[in-house]
Amino acid sequence: MCNKVSFRGREGEGQIAAELGYQLCHCETPASQALMYEPVISQIYQRSERIHDNQSNHELKDMMTLPVWTWRVDWSELITSQSVIRELVQFPSLENKLAPMISEFSEVESAIGHGKFLADVSDDVLSKMGFAAAVLRLHGRYKRSFALLEWIEELRPNQALTHKRMADTYFSSNNAKEGQKWLNSALEICPDNPLLHLSAAARAVSQQNRQIVRSHLNQAKEFLPELSLAQSIWKRLGKEKGKQD
Repeated sequence: MCNKVSFRGREGEGQIAAELGYQLCHCETPASQALMYEPVISQIYQRSERIHDNQSNHELKDMMTLPVWTWRVDWSELITSQSVIRELVQFPSLENKLAPMISEFSEVESAIGHGKFLADVSDDVLSKMGFAAAVLRLHGRYKRSFALLEWIEELRPNQALTHKRMADTYFSSNNAKEGQKWLNSALEICPDNPLLHLSAAARAVSQQNRQIVRSHLNQAKEFLPELSLAQSIWKRLGKEKGKQD
């Protein structure tokens, strides 16, 4: 389920999105593990939808699923289409993306902004704020994203997802050196995560380092052989080379 169709526009919608959303809501699967999708995030964004049931003679059934953007936001570097990136940023808006956690988010951000260090917070709140940091990064609010991530890192250090989000924010703010450092750290913490290896391969594409790209793609496919997204990243390497020639 965690293949390239999950990161490709309308092809990632509908039945496939509903099935992956259902798995993320209800199951501990290779997809949910690779995405590092935290349970509290599925709880606040899940919704009931009536979808086509292939098992019961084309009837509709109610299923708890998730909006596609909620699992794309942390892996936007794997999306190859600029139109899909624009859609991810624009729909829903920043305010609507943060709406389900706005009360906690506002309290935490206000405290950080006033130099207060909130230490007595639950893991669920930290998870929500980490997700909020990813959303802020997607919308170009890098300073606000860093502030949340640094606070989370101090309270709950050495988490692969936090380090990956740090990496994304540095890469997005044109600091590839620091971005690579944090991405390497995420891989050290979670070396068998196929999507982290895909992320590292995607970041290496811009550097035209075929050896590093191939190494990470091979490791990703070793941990999750059905991961067809790896082929898309390899093709992207060829396109980048063509631009530079």
